[in-house]
Amino acid sequence: MSGVDVGDLCLRLYDELAGERRHRLNEWFGDPWVQRTRRGVSVQIYGRAKLPEALVNDLRTSSRGKFALALGIDDSLAAASPFTESFDQGPLTALSARYRRFGRFNSDASEGLLLPRCAFPGRPEVIPERFDEYMRKVVRVPPAVADRVIYRPLRTVEDVDGGVRLDWLPVGCAPLIDAIEDLDVQVLDEPRRFRLATEDTNEHRVRMERILRNFDASGVVVGFLPEAALCASLVRHWQELMRQIPRPRGSRLQWVLVGTGPTTEGEPPVNQAVLLNRITAEVLITQDKLHPFTFDAAQLGDWALTPYLGAAPITEDIVESDRLTIVASNLGRIAILICEDLDRAADVAALVAAFNVSHLFSPVFAKELERYRWQQNAADGFTRETGTTTFVNNSLVVPRLQGRVGPARTCLAVWPDDESRNTWGHEVQFGFAEEPTDVFVLFGPSGTSASPLSFNRRRAERRQTVIDLEKMPEVGGDRRIKERRS
Repeated sequence: MSGVDVGDLCLRLYDELAGERRHRLNEWFGDPWVQRTRRGVSVQIYGRAKLPEALVNDLRTSSRGKFALALGIDDSLAAASPFTESFDQGPLTALSARYRRFGRFNSDASEGLLLPRCAFPGRPEVIPERFDEYMRKVVRVPPAVADRVIYRPLRTVEDVDGGVRLDWLPVGCAPLIDAIEDLDVQVLDEPRRFRLATEDTNEHRVRMERILRNFDASGVVVGFLPEAALCASLVRHWQELMRQIPRPRGSRLQWVLVGTGPTTEGEPPVNQAVLLNRITAEVLITQDKLHPFTFDAAQLGDWALTPYLGAAPITEDIVESDRLTIVASNLGRIAILICEDLDRAADVAALVAAFNVSHLFSPVFAKELERYRWQQNAADGFTRETGTTTFVNNSLVVPRLQGRVGPARTCLAVWPDDESRNTWGHEVQFGFAEEPTDVFVLFGPSGTSASPLSFNRRRAERRQTVIDLEKMPEVGGDRRIKERRS
């Protein structure tokens, strides 16, 4: 069918209108001619998936015409997006198939990427500030940003299935390790460096099996383990466990982020996160840490690590990555930021925002989580600017070194609160663990309805904590805090 490819055209319009000022865009948006033209463009695309070249050329003679053209394309691409409830894609089925196969709506990746929107900034909006904020269904990734990211769509067999396309995504967090003796701690000199990895022991393998069974029984879709919970042999053992213990009937568990550690050969080692498919045991994502962490003398003392790492400043001995991995899923777009990476907003925030990442997972090795500490503050920034839901999970190692007895806050989730975008608001949920195999269920919006995100409050009331199911099968409780900017 002849005509102009709307994915490629929308990409060019993004660039041509990017410099327009807020007051002009708002004036055009209120123009009845723009709204009539917008509807006409949308009807044309719904009917034939492409636009007549003569119409495109005519509208592109003015910036106002380009704006109307872009809005019409944006409206119509809702039918091709996996994140909106469109039951009849009609001629746009081909564009939807392009996204499923290549992870983009445009045909040529060298010009950047046009992606379906799956998150909205968690800050109030009266008048959109930029052209891209008028585009409610798609976002544009410039080539320079795309080059810094390893991006791909998940295959159907890798992705979460349609049966878990919920308003709320349940994520099960377990600490797995609770003592410094669980770790292989190495200190190297000149300059002072440290390495952390979990020891591969029989006790550790027993814990892994119990946690997997708890994940299966808890109703979570994603299982999540912290930083320093892996070594190369334990990745293989996780895969063996998943093959030996088939997912039981009734389990919704799809993915397990089995932690981070030195999972490959090499000197210095990597600190790599690994996400596995629960059903196939295949590796879905690997993400090497982007930034090594450095302890100063005060932190070493405060965290009670001086007997193990010494009293002088010391830095993490890893080969860091220079690229972020992002995957397109039925749930949205997913990325992993390991501990220090979450706090490096100046470096990674532009990547997360450009790709409109809906969910971040951050495994950490840290003190007990607290309100307004760096983990929550960093997550708040991503929620405010991009609308990203962030999950953080910690082990019990440092809390126990510091003398914490009983349950400790080991995990948190932060997500946008106000779907109407009328207030400065976000929500925070903290989770607890007492034993290394305890599982706490965090919840965040799934990202499958981005028009804007549909927050189902009734589902929120179903939240529960699942502590080790072999010991306490029905333990309730939740710490959900509504935060507002003042």
